[in-house]
Amino acid sequence: MPFMRAPNCATGPRLGSKRTSNYIGADERGSKAAYGVAKRRPRALLWIFNVPLNEMLFSPRDYVISPAFPGYAVVQIHKSPEGLSPSFVTDYETWEEASRKVHLLALMEGVHAWAKRDEGGPYCELVMAQHPHAPWPEAWYPFDQNAIDQYTPHAEGMYVIGNGRPMFVGETDDLRTRLSFHHSDPGYCLHDIAPLLFSCKVSPAREETQILLKRIIRWWRPRCNSIV
Repeated sequence: MPFMRAPNCATGPRLGSKRTSNYIGADERGSKAAYGVAKRRPRALLWIFNVPLNEMLFSPRDYVISPAFPGYAVVQIHKSPEGLSPSFVTDYETWEEASRKVHLLALMEGVHAWAKRDEGGPYCELVMAQHPHAPWPEAWYPFDQNAIDQYTPHAEGMYVIGNGRPMFVGETDDLRTRLSFHHSDPGYCLHDIAPLLFSCKVSPAREETQILLKRIIRWWRPRCNSIV
């Protein structure tokens, strides 16, 4: 089993994608859309209900794109007494349409846009993935030791710690060892970030890694790098 999952924020059609009526009726917890029309939730997104905030990648107000078999459904995340709840926004026939429009929504509202192209795959963050100067299309995971052990190899490369935006970035000869060190001693700069996530990229080309590292620091200005 490979440690790293391939990023899935690339463009290109998913085979067989078209609109479908894969919905169930909204229950008493169902929210209403902006125009007062009751919306229905895709079955594929019901797993978001009643999950504690500290176990999720998402933050309140974030947008999430997930496969809806076929096509893609979009929800917006809201905080509830039980944890997080999704409100259905719309659905799209193709990945290109969904990722383009949700990316623009996230930019306008100043929130994250989480997306996975295939069922069972990891989530990337579209605003970072599609940045014109410092793109980061890699998968994100909760910053805990189990995820570090599962998804990070003993290999050189670059890593990002943050919440879908970089708060600290670095390069290393051993990604798993370095991320495990940061997890055991995150420092005061990272303590108040929730949810705290990580992402990494295996890259044996040190010069290429340093170029990307400098671009991300320049364009994203991770706050914890300035105090190292």
